[in-house]
Order: sequence, then C-alpha cells, then structure tokens
Amino acid sequence: MEISPNCQALVTNVNFTVTKSGLEGQLLSITINFEQPELESRKTQLLEEEERLQIQLAGYEKQLLEELANSEGNILENRTLIDSLNQTKVQSSQIETALNESKHLQQSLDEQRNVYKNFAFIGSNLFMVFGDLIKINNMYQFSLASFVKLFTRSLETKPQANSTEEKLNYLSNSLIKLCFSEVGRSLFKSDRLTYSLHFVKGIFANLFGKHEWEFFTGQVLGSESQAQVPRWVPKERHEAFAMFGGTFQALASQLQFDNEQVWAPYMQSTAPEKEFPPQLAQRVSSFQRCTIVKVLRPDRLESAMQHFVNEAFGGSQIQPAPFALRNLYENESSCREPVLFIITPGSDPSSELQEFAETVVGRQCFHELAMGGGQNDIAIELVKKASQKGEWVCLKNLHLVTSWLPSLEKEIKMLKPDKKFRLWLTSEPHSKFPSILLQSSLKITYETPPGVKNNLMRTFSYVAPSQE
Repeated sequence: MEISPNCQALVTNVNFTVTKSGLEGQLLSITINFEQPELESRKTQLLEEEERLQIQLAGYEKQLLEELANSEGNILENRTLIDSLNQTKVQSSQIETALNESKHLQQSLDEQRNVYKNFAFIGSNLFMVFGDLIKINNMYQFSLASFVKLFTRSLETKPQANSTEEKLNYLSNSLIKLCFSEVGRSLFKSDRLTYSLHFVKGIFANLFGKHEWEFFTGQVLGSESQAQVPRWVPKERHEAFAMFGGTFQALASQLQFDNEQVWAPYMQSTAPEKEFPPQLAQRVSSFQRCTIVKVLRPDRLESAMQHFVNEAFGGSQIQPAPFALRNLYENESSCREPVLFIITPGSDPSSELQEFAETVVGRQCFHELAMGGGQNDIAIELVKKASQKGEWVCLKNLHLVTSWLPSLEKEIKMLKPDKKFRLWLTSEPHSKFPSILLQSSLKITYETPPGVKNNLMRTFSYVAPSQE
C-alpha cells in the first residue's frame, strides 16, 4: 500500500511481518510435532499448567487483599482472618513449589527440543532469503503458509539414519535443496543466478569473509593500494586491481601478484574460474577465487558465480525441475490455491494447459477467458459456477486488469469449491500486482526453456508422464 507524502505524517505504520526469531520458534514446534510429538505435547501441557497456577496464585493474592481491606477491629484478634491468611500462605507456597518444579521440567524439555533448533534456524534463514526476492521483481512474493508447506514436505522424507544428528543433517540438506528448486522455478531464468548467489549468502554465510560480499556487490570499497600494479594486469583492470589490493591487503600479499609466471597462464586461460594457480589454491576460499575473477577476468564472472554456487552445494548443480503440468496438478495444486503462470511477452501456456485439461476433465469442463475489455464481471461469474461444478478456469493476461484483482482475490476467498476445481491464471510482471494474490498463489514462470535438452525434457514430461 502506497501512502502519499502529505498523509505519512498522520499515519502510524505497524509492521506485522514475521520476525526471524518468532519464525524459528514456530518451525521448531512443527519439527518437534513431527519428530517427537509427545515432547511437544508435554511442553504444551506444562505451559497450560503453569498459566493455570499463575492465575490461581493471583486469585489467592487478590482474596488476601480483599480480606485485609474488609476486616474489622483488631487484625491480631480476628481468628477467622488469621486462619484464612495461613491457609492462603500454605496454598501459595504449594503453588510456588509447583511452579519451580514446572520450570525445571521445562528446562529439561527445552534441552531435548534444542537438538532440533539448528534445523529450525536454517528454515527461518531460508524464509528471510525469499522475502528479499521482491527487490528483484514485484512478482517474487511468497507467503509464510506456502513456505511452511515446503518445510513440512522436507520433514516427510523420513530418512533412515543411525543417529539424530545424521538425520538432521539429511533433513537440512533436503530442505535447502527443495526450497532452492521450488522457489527457483518461480523466477525468470535471467534472475536465477542472482537468486542462487543470494541464496548461498543467506544459508552458507560461513563461506564469506569479512567485507568480501560487500566488496563483490560494490557496497564497500577500500582505498586504492599504493603498490605498483603488475605489468601483466590489463590496463582496463588497473583500478579494480588497486581497489582489491587496498581492501584485502593481507590476502593480496599472499597471492604473489609480482610473479608473472604464476599469473600469466591464469590470464590466458579459457576457464580461469576452474584453473586457479595450483600453488595458491589452498590460500584462498571459493568465494575469494570468484572475487578475483571479477577483478581480473570479468568476462568469466557469470561462469565463476555458477561454479561457486555449485561448490557451495557440494559440487552438484541444482536446477529448478522442468515444468510438468501433470506433476503440478497431481502433487501440488489444490482447489483453494490458484496457479499463477508468470509469463514473458510472446509466451502462453494456455494451449498446453487446454490439451492437458482435455485428458483430465474434458474440453467441455475447461473454460478460458482473456481479460481486458470489460470481462471482469463475466470472469467472476465464470469462476463461481466452475468452482461449484468442479471445472477448470483459466484467466489470461491479468496484468491488464491489476486494479480489479483485489475483487478477484476476495471472491476466491469466499468460494466453497468442489475438490476438482482448479483456477489457472496468467500474467506478465507488473509492479501493481496485489501482494496477497501473489502470496496465496502457486507461482510458475513460463518461458521457452534454454537449449534442446530442456525443451525435450518438457516435451517428454507432458507426452510420456512417468508411470509406476
């Protein structure tokens, strides 16, 4: 929501965004419920019992004050009051003892729960990484509910492990790869490398030294080194080299930049990101090698960034799964959650969707409508009727009617759909697309896959779906 400058002084902005620590606690509770439900149940019982005792203690204190206020005559001679005070003291003492025992038991339970804390910490980090994607494109918005679904899916893998630590390591890797892949398919190909690097920075912060990320992104620049630039450094890279030397003096002093024989092969290499001088390879981290490529060989920076991301994931290249309508329909979509295709100009999934709909619900049960030109009321009515009959609807080109989308969003919330109902939406990126509809939709980017291999994989996934 945008607030005009003249109204900002009159409005108090209250941010209800989930906090990292709060989300960590919520994910920890989900994990415990999944792994050791009796532990979480006992924790809940203790909290409820403690709350009951606190209320009871407050009631005794209130009763005591009322009796003192309403007493008449000499308090020391009022046997009824003294007996009541003694009884209240005994009961309060018993409650205090019970509260202390509850506190000690909670500490014991918390120690057992903390075994899973790192897994929840990774989960909260992941969600915060996804929250920053809106800075790349307004369409990249994800709700907490959708993330919790991914988090729960990772828990459902139920790996065979000899110890809790081994199991948590497997679950952590599974969660990271699942989230990377699932969110990655909601992004355009041109943004995926930026996303990959940002993802690694958020999850594997230990791979980055002090000021390295800031230098790489241009946020921190040290003073230029006064040392002479070696003659093997191209003239157009002199400034970047001097800046690197001034920012990371200790590192630069270890890299033998004055030895042309060491660096000449690197400068002539067709893949310097993979052919770092062997005698220096143990002195630098993976990201430092990537930074050096940016300084000396920016022509290979994209490959170096991809190589660094692959190394961060243990040497394996992780890519979003190819788009497959059948898998999307059978395993992920639901009657309550619209599927939003974020498209580029010239790309349109509707023909592929229509062919698929004919095999699932039949052509007569699939309705599509191109938005614009006063189609808003027709679209609402079409969605209402289809939701009752369990049919499919595809509303195309929502970027043309962004001002109407809040009305569509309200109608979707009010629906009581048949379980067979599906709502498919298509839209090009738009800065005014409503956040709530974006967050409540299952998002897929639809572009022409790069290369013959990816095109064939998409074709095979549609023509010959996997069979058990």
